[in-house]
Amino acid sequence: MLADDIRTWGTQDVGSLHALGLEPSGIVAEVGREEKRLRTLWGAFAEQWGRMVADGPGPSARQRIPAERRP
Repeated sequence: MLADDIRTWGTQDVGSLHALGLEPSGIVAEVGREEKRLRTLWGAFAEQWGRMVADGPGPSARQRIPAERRP
């Protein structure tokens, strides 16, 4: 979730945030300051996830265990 998502969420759930002692504007500002880092982090995660999905299922855990070590 990045600043635009947080901004939308913060305006829809103000009461819950206030109950936690949080201010929506402060949360949006903090995410905004970290947005570049978050984009890099989550972008890499999404790319890896996409590769895993595109590659399809790999060998099962059972197939990765050497036969002599299988239960």
